[in-house]
Amino acid sequence: MWDAVRRLHADGTTVLLVTHEMVEAEALCDRIVVLRAGRVLDAGAPGELVARHANLATVEFSWPDPPAPLLEELGRLEGVRQVKRTAGWITVEGNRRRRLA
Repeated sequence: MWDAVRRLHADGTTVLLVTHEMVEAEALCDRIVVLRAGRVLDAGAPGELVARHANLATVEFSWPDPPAPLLEELGRLEGVRQVKRTAGWITVEGNRRRRLA
């Protein structure tokens, strides 16, 4: 299917593609319009939308009883926005453009 869309595009045909998959939209589209309930939330080139809206990275790992100092240290790492502990899991959210080291 992707090859057919690419051929149509190469021939100069405008293609309206409806998808929920950003990977698919990035691979096939020059311009993306994000809709919710029939209203435009944002529009632009795939890279522009990713830069504006996909800045968070999430890492989850299991650790039944992590020491409190570890959680505090994770929270102090550059780029980390939030550290959550839930039922034996630790979730670290941070800026995807920074390496969480």
